[in-house]
Amino acid sequence: MTGVFHFGGFPGGIWAAGFLAMLAAGALAASAPVFESRGRLLRAIGAAWPRSGRTLSFDLMGYLGSPSWWPKAERAAKAFNATTRGAKGAHHSVYVILLHDPRRADPWGLYVGQTSRDPDLRFDQHKKGYKASSAARRFGVRLIPALTEHLNPMRQWESLDLEAALAEAFDRAGVAWVEGGH
Repeated sequence: MTGVFHFGGFPGGIWAAGFLAMLAAGALAASAPVFESRGRLLRAIGAAWPRSGRTLSFDLMGYLGSPSWWPKAERAAKAFNATTRGAKGAHHSVYVILLHDPRRADPWGLYVGQTSRDPDLRFDQHKKGYKASSAARRFGVRLIPALTEHLNPMRQWESLDLEAALAEAFDRAGVAWVEGGH
């Protein structure tokens, strides 16, 4: 599990998973819990959230603050199409990482990257500092596979083109903080 933090002696991922389950069940009032660090909570939730292709529900995380640009960014990503998807020699992927920095005016952002590796593995590499983007390493919460799963896998030349195009589309969609895409 990546990015595990400890809250009161319990691994943050386990704590966050329980918190999410109680929040989803309506067992917690949105204002009830007080957290030492909202950013640490987000990273713990990101580590605990299943990587099964489901998107991070900003409705469920309403307590943590939903970015106003999310629906536009989702539409922008879904508008893309990979012509080499599934073709012979298609071993590259584009991926999007959710960023959160509570010090920013708009604390949410997106990092766009491309890789020949599995995007989950590449996310873990970013978090460990291996060939990492500073933003993804420091502020990466989790992958958002639903934004790119309709594109992957593809050939390398197309992954490079789509990486840049996605970053530009997110910027045009109103995402105030976009990293990567180069």
